[in-house]
Amino acid sequence: MSTRILSIYVLYSLHEHPNNATLHEEAGRCLKLQNGWKRGDGPSGKPALAPETLAAICAERRKYPDLTLAKLAQHLYDTGIYRATSRQGASVPVNPDILKVWLDNAQYKGLP
Repeated sequence: MSTRILSIYVLYSLHEHPNNATLHEEAGRCLKLQNGWKRGDGPSGKPALAPETLAAICAERRKYPDLTLAKLAQHLYDTGIYRATSRQGASVPVNPDILKVWLDNAQYKGLP
């Protein structure tokens, strides 16, 4: 089945069942496949996160599964695993929303 047809089917199903979380996830995957990109390597032009860094972030998430994403971001900053750069050039903790995208991508790619 082509991704376009699959996308139409999933989006129609999503319209019929708007509270179905699985359909929301599948709709996102279909749209990403249809457009030929996945979160994190999309049209923003930003370089992808190094696989070693993503693995280290996943390892820390496994160590501390109960931390909020904001606290995990601060932990990554404090330990030096990952530090983002603000528009002013200062070193800052990664945005929790970006961190969620990375963790979701890692899970989608089958990383532990």
